[in-house]
Amino acid sequence: RKDAAGNRSVEAQVDVPGTPEEVWNAIATGPGISQWFVPSELEGRIGGTAISHFATDGSMDAVATITA
Repeated sequence: RKDAAGNRSVEAQVDVPGTPEEVWNAIATGPGISQWFVPSELEGRIGGTAISHFATDGSMDAVATITA
């Protein structure tokens, strides 16, 4: 979707059965995200880097900084 300022965003909802710890590991760690999304690396700290690999050759990597 696109907001009034022209910024685009994507929102998704995924039901993940499990304990709170299992769900946290699935959504907040590189190995966990890699199990249900795309291969990912994540430094689990504020200021850390999150990388999602959408192509095997690195041509479509999404790189983000963890802010919260």
